[in-house]
Amino acid sequence: MNYQQAKHELNLFYLDSYDPWGSAMGVLFDVADTLYWHRDVTLATYSPGIAEDIQIEWLHDMETPDLLRLGNVLSRYVSILDTQGHSY
Repeated sequence: MNYQQAKHELNLFYLDSYDPWGSAMGVLFDVADTLYWHRDVTLATYSPGIAEDIQIEWLHDMETPDLLRLGNVLSRYVSILDTQGHSY
């Protein structure tokens, strides 16, 4: 799955309009976990839990650059939602 396909899939099935910040954070953690547990990528702003807990299995099929791009876009989206008061 490439970046465009992943973005489409997320918009259809994973990003919740009733809780946009919470659903985006959940996906962002799955992206970070996939990078950490399956790609040996260390992210400066992420500390993994004690065990792998990835809910979105198709993230494993994405190329690392696409995962990083998806994570960066989600991170910006979460920041925007936070400044708009949607975080908790």
